[in-house]
Amino acid sequence: MKKKIENMEELLHCSINVINSNGSTVSNQFIVNVDNKKREFTIYSEKNPEYWREFKLKFDYLDIPDTSDYTMKVVKHSEKVTDKKLENYKYWQKNICRALNIDEAIIKDEETMSKAIENNPYFFEWGSEELKNDKDFMLRAIKQNLRVGEYIDDKLKNDKVFMLEAIKNDEDAIRYASYELKNDKDIVLESLKNGGSLIYAGDEIRNNKEVVKIAVMNCGSELKYASTELKNDREIVLEAVKQDKSSLLFASEELKNEIKDNWHIKKDKQELER
Repeated sequence: MKKKIENMEELLHCSINVINSNGSTVSNQFIVNVDNKKREFTIYSEKNPEYWREFKLKFDYLDIPDTSDYTMKVVKHSEKVTDKKLENYKYWQKNICRALNIDEAIIKDEETMSKAIENNPYFFEWGSEELKNDKDFMLRAIKQNLRVGEYIDDKLKNDKVFMLEAIKNDEDAIRYASYELKNDKDIVLESLKNGGSLIYAGDEIRNNKEVVKIAVMNCGSELKYASTELKNDREIVLEAVKQDKSSLLFASEELKNEIKDNWHIKKDKQELER
């Protein structure tokens, strides 16, 4: 999008069209709600599969630059077209409610929610406040479908006890943690202990020698996610290469060349082979 939109409320009931290089519209994303607090749109896209027609898009989506392959265009509809699109949206909602055996787009019990997120984790958004505030249920939901983590409240994403439990169930749950917790040593170590990666860790923790050493000892290629400083740390790089020789690719140029040149030297060889 090249034109800056100041008031997102103006886009309610407009469509965000994605157009390919042939000029064909490949995605018609009708805006059914604008949430300024969360800075996101609720979208209805009737060409999507049945259970995937409603979803969220962040306002930042409109800032993605046009490429040579795709462009985005905001389309304002006539009243007649808008009414028809809203009618189709409400009809779709009724069909989904019927399939889930609920009266309206609010899911109040765990059994129904489990069925819903089995089809699409987005339906967690339809949960009642009571369900969304039940931490035990939410942990079970994330265990059932990790992507439910996208929709949990920001307070929980910053709740260390909750996130530790979520990571015990699935090491990749760290991807949904807050910025602060992605830089928390206990959180990252719990993820690594369960087979996770530094790929979701924060920049500060990627510069923590103790944490990075544990990561590369588990999987040498984790050196890829270490800070620039630690990619130039001889001890860290040797530990990574000891676990996986190909991880030398991710070391600093200085150490990469030094270790390659000294590969035959007894000290380095012993260090790598012990």
